[in-house]
Amino acid sequence: MVVIGLFTGPATAVTLYNSAGNPFGTGTSVTNSYRIAYEIYSETAGVSTIADRGRIRIRLDQPLNIGNTANLVMSIPQKADFNSAGGNYKWALRRVSDSFLIGITPSAGLITPNLPFSIVRSAIAGDNLDVIQWEDGNNNNVIDVGEAVVLGGGIYVRPGLGATCGIQPIIKIDFTTPHETTPAPANFAYITPQFGGAGPASDTLTAELDTDFDFKQFILGTGIYVTSTTTINNSNFINIIDNATTVMWIAYASVSPTGNITFKVNSVVGEPATNMSLDGVTCSRNAARTEFTCTRTGITLPGTHNLSLWVDGVISNEPTNWSLSDFAVTVTTAGLKDLCVDVPPASIGVWHGGLEAFVPFVKGGGGYATYIVLYNRYIKDAKIFVSTFKDSGSNPIMISTSQITGKEVIPAGGKLVITDTDILNFLTARGYSWNPEDGIPVKFSIRVPSQIGITTTSGLITFPTYSGTQVHQNPKDPFVEGIVVSTFPTGQRSIPLKFKFFKGGEYSH
Repeated sequence: MVVIGLFTGPATAVTLYNSAGNPFGTGTSVTNSYRIAYEIYSETAGVSTIADRGRIRIRLDQPLNIGNTANLVMSIPQKADFNSAGGNYKWALRRVSDSFLIGITPSAGLITPNLPFSIVRSAIAGDNLDVIQWEDGNNNNVIDVGEAVVLGGGIYVRPGLGATCGIQPIIKIDFTTPHETTPAPANFAYITPQFGGAGPASDTLTAELDTDFDFKQFILGTGIYVTSTTTINNSNFINIIDNATTVMWIAYASVSPTGNITFKVNSVVGEPATNMSLDGVTCSRNAARTEFTCTRTGITLPGTHNLSLWVDGVISNEPTNWSLSDFAVTVTTAGLKDLCVDVPPASIGVWHGGLEAFVPFVKGGGGYATYIVLYNRYIKDAKIFVSTFKDSGSNPIMISTSQITGKEVIPAGGKLVITDTDILNFLTARGYSWNPEDGIPVKFSIRVPSQIGITTTSGLITFPTYSGTQVHQNPKDPFVEGIVVSTFPTGQRSIPLKFKFFKGGEYSH
């Protein structure tokens, strides 16, 4: 039997390593690849990398012989070129163990997708070779005393690769000899954002409004960022991070970009006693104080940015859901793109307080009537607010901000009766039509201490847990109780009123 060409094809075992001694990934793996900052890459001019940061070490699995040619090749030539450090610089393969030059490019000043090395000294399997450049001023293929040496391979990344915050082109290389080749293209470098960002905590503005002070201030300890009875402060509201902190970055912005930050903080209802600031600069607000626009211009962008909110302690506030929207970062530093810092619209906290009572069906007329009886054993009159499915709109939460004329409080130590007629008059006064025979859900908000245990989304303020279940510790009985009496042509029905406590998106009974 004649075996033809048994050893004519190259083996596939040579391995390429980065400066940390880790093998470059293949496919889509870029964990061990060098990084090129998206912010400085130009779609029209490209970018050049720092050569001595882009080191390449080659571990042979087959020998190299004098007279062979080895090639370090861009897998996709149109993406990048190997970039010579200067007109007199030659590329070489230098053995790590003894610093002998194993292979040399035939000419200096090469800017090419293919580096051809003429093998001038033999190497054995297992040898490690570094890709270097040196200024061969004597043109004698020897590193003479005083000739500059660059450890690494700089590249010129061509323009037009379509890099975006989400599209991150990879620069791949291969190494081939007459005896072996890389098993798959090695991911030498990729274009990726240098700057990233972390948005605000979802409970940044969470706080409980103090019923003893008619919602004019906060209760300390009811939100992780509540720093006083009138102030909420998150010093890490926005954090823009410079990721170029390791030598794996071979092209990056060496200056901190300056520019602008802007966003809106929105409330479901107006908060007339509220003001905000971003990094100490007061945010503008609309007349209803449902929208606060925070802007900083001409500032250093990387680092933390502080949001402060304060109330005047004089005017009552309202329970609400706070949200963030229209976040944008723009760069004014010449030569840099806008940063890939995206903070999507999101809830950033809830103001809550008092108790809420839901009556799912208030009906009147045609022989039907509804009586809601509320008892208050608190030492103060309890203000009561109301909303219905008619007037609450499509906001994420129903917020009771209006009162029934003549029935604004549950007297201390007394009771208050609200009927279906009161609800009809309430809606009519606000321009809503309602047929009491159809029935309607009604929500009441009562300003008395809730006596509910504390929970937070951050989990930093909690009561003890048993078997992994959070315990709501209630030191006192409820201050308000109630009953709903429904009468109809054939009788009546009485149901205890169910109170709920709204906190951070969670309804606790």
